[in-house]
Amino acid sequence: MINKNLEKNKIFNKNTKLIYRPHPYRQRKTVIQKNWNNVIIDKQISNLLLNSKNNRKWPDLKYYPSLLQNCRFIVGGLTSMLLESTIFWKNYLAVGFDDDQSLMNQKNALKYFLHLKGIDKLPNVTVCNDVKKFDQLFDNYLRNHYNKVPSQKIKSKIDAKREYFLKGSKKYFSQDLIDDINKLI
Repeated sequence: MINKNLEKNKIFNKNTKLIYRPHPYRQRKTVIQKNWNNVIIDKQISNLLLNSKNNRKWPDLKYYPSLLQNCRFIVGGLTSMLLESTIFWKNYLAVGFDDDQSLMNQKNALKYFLHLKGIDKLPNVTVCNDVKKFDQLFDNYLRNHYNKVPSQKIKSKIDAKREYFLKGSKKYFSQDLIDDINKLI
């Protein structure tokens, strides 16, 4: 979808590519199309997948800061990358719709995973709940976030909202999570 969107989008700089960085241990096989003209696979992940031989190895975390610092914005699932993007005040278009393949899809994750509670309150995050609206939201991100650096006021808002996930409302987020689990039990 993104590659097709970039093909048709006139405001997109042809010299810029989307870096596709699949989760290193996603449940389903990562599908890579040979006809992607605007999408390249992150070399760190592709090397990790090719060389792992079923040994569980995580990517080098020292690579993340430069990856995040140098991107224009991020499109991704509800992974730690979402919260990590807030450290660099990057806008994040979160996939939050049902993929029609997995019970553990992003729509259900938003609905049932307690650690994602309030994620949509981050000022730099837009959650796309409907696959039919994805192209429109992606176009919006290209137009409004591609060359835009957030103001100090927006950065402060992002920092303040991120604190909830570090500390919770008046207590630590971990205690909020334990309280929510106890309510369910």
